[in-house]
Amino acid sequence: MKRDDEEDERILNTSLSHLVKRFADTNVIENIEKEYESSNSFHGYIRVDLIDDSPILKNVRINKKVYDRVHTTLYAGNVYDPLVVARNAERYEVVYPRAIYYAAKDCNYENVDCYVIEVEEEEKLLLQAAYLKNNRESSIIELSYVLNRLYRKYHISQGEIAEAMNFSRSQVTNILRLKKLPQSVINDIIDEKISVGHVRALMTLSDEEILHYVDEIKMNHLSVRETERLIYSLKHNLDLDELENKLSAQYSCKASVTSKKVTLSWEDEYSFNQGTKKLLRPGGKQKS
Repeated sequence: MKRDDEEDERILNTSLSHLVKRFADTNVIENIEKEYESSNSFHGYIRVDLIDDSPILKNVRINKKVYDRVHTTLYAGNVYDPLVVARNAERYEVVYPRAIYYAAKDCNYENVDCYVIEVEEEEKLLLQAAYLKNNRESSIIELSYVLNRLYRKYHISQGEIAEAMNFSRSQVTNILRLKKLPQSVINDIIDEKISVGHVRALMTLSDEEILHYVDEIKMNHLSVRETERLIYSLKHNLDLDELENKLSAQYSCKASVTSKKVTLSWEDEYSFNQGTKKLLRPGGKQKS
């Protein structure tokens, strides 16, 4: 049994799964308007100088292409989605989208169209997580920071997060680990110079090794598959190209070897029959 001083900081009476599913919709703002329409929340204009970035995300860069698109829209005076903010004493804190907040500041807007909500931090994080998951232009790095906060401060397990966000456990683990990457690698992911798939292949390496291979990925324009092959070959001191050539020659097929499987394919029925006979030959010696 936990002592009083060991209690976690979870403050929600409603289950995590229910809350995330409630907001895990492509139109999150519409859901918020329905759920939080009360005397303590409103839709209107707020002075930009009264708004602060999310303290959890303020050090996370915004993708330049996303920012430039939003900045162009605001600079031209065109209509944009409301900025969702949470009240924080006499000020306000950005919930999403952060690009609108920074573009409005840079365009010298005095006021910005906002939807103001009254929520505790845990529910605010859940709103951010649902939005980041469903918005294609959002950064997975931002999602990593938000989920890390839920996981570490509120002791929400990876299993609970996976169930609520409709992720696998391995997806949650990989997303959480992104926050621990070297800052330059995090920036490369945000700037789309490398993908999460590339990084996933490097996760078990040291920071120094990760930095080295990220440079190699960018320099040689390696695909995710090529990166996986490279790292697997290094870890197991194995030349996958040589192995594929041997299998191809031995079984008259096209061979593909990855860290998880070996795939053999034949061009015609005759080659297939001959190749599978060799594979299934009991006790037969195979040529190296």
